[in-house]
Amino acid sequence: MHIRRYSFFTTLFLLVLGWAFYAFITQENISELNMLGVTIPEMPIAIASIVPALILFVLTLGHMIFYGFVEYVSNRAKNLDFKKLENAVELNLKNKSVNTQYTTSQFKDIGEILNIAKLSIDSSSDISEKSKFKNLIDTITALQNGEVLEKVDNGLYLKEMNRWNELKKNSYSAEEILMEKGYSDELYVEAFNHLCQVNTLSTIERYEKWMSMEAFFHILERVDKEDNGIALSLETLFKFSGSLTFSKENYTKMAKRIRKGNMSPDMRIEFFKTLSENSEDAFEGYIYTLLNLEMVNEAEELIADSQSQDLNHIQAYVTLKKNNFSVLDMDFFFK
Repeated sequence: MHIRRYSFFTTLFLLVLGWAFYAFITQENISELNMLGVTIPEMPIAIASIVPALILFVLTLGHMIFYGFVEYVSNRAKNLDFKKLENAVELNLKNKSVNTQYTTSQFKDIGEILNIAKLSIDSSSDISEKSKFKNLIDTITALQNGEVLEKVDNGLYLKEMNRWNELKKNSYSAEEILMEKGYSDELYVEAFNHLCQVNTLSTIERYEKWMSMEAFFHILERVDKEDNGIALSLETLFKFSGSLTFSKENYTKMAKRIRKGNMSPDMRIEFFKTLSENSEDAFEGYIYTLLNLEMVNEAEELIADSQSQDLNHIQAYVTLKKNNFSVLDMDFFFK
């Protein structure tokens, strides 16, 4: 019961009771009384008749006020925890860290689980249109389906998802991504990989701190190509490769990727010759380049000079090649 309503109707009841007693029963007064050292003055009997009810009203009103305040404090704590839980769910969906503290037992257990869990969305079809999270979940679902949204205002994580989708559909968005801040290194590296496939050398040099093995291979494939090609000096190539760590397999893979481009034979030979002088791991890549350029005798001499037992498979190819087995797949001998 509302305290105001209770107070109004109780006061009205006491007034009616006192008036009825005074009007229809008696208008006499009671004499002065002394009870337990307390002097009760003379008063009409009608007023004295409602004193016990008035005392009961005051006591019940105090009881209601006290427990009403207790309930208010409890409900306020629950409402605050509920808002915290809603905010924690939103942050979780945006892939942000959550470490919310709750004060009520109703929310504490589920809140602690939410702090260490990761929510995932499969579909937005079962979400009510009136749900607070409807727009957010629709956005997440669209991004997970690979859609590119015009505008994403739900946090950096979702904006990055949108950028990933955009990058997959349009390599020309790579520079825009590299100019923005706050994304993961993985996105910047992938954006630079795409940039190296289509942009100019000056643009590539501007963002070369994101150089990766794959990006470097894309650059090598574009050297001197008529369509979408770039002109590079050996000095620039060595500058780009200097920030990378190559294994023997990487050098061989590099030689195979260069083969797909239009880099001049002299430049290819000089490039791998220098690499092999600086690292033994580049030697097979150098041999691959020579054989691909039909420089079989030069390759055989280098293999003989190396006296390495690890090159027997390549020596086997050279022997077969010199015996006119022209249908051989050279890549089979360079794994």
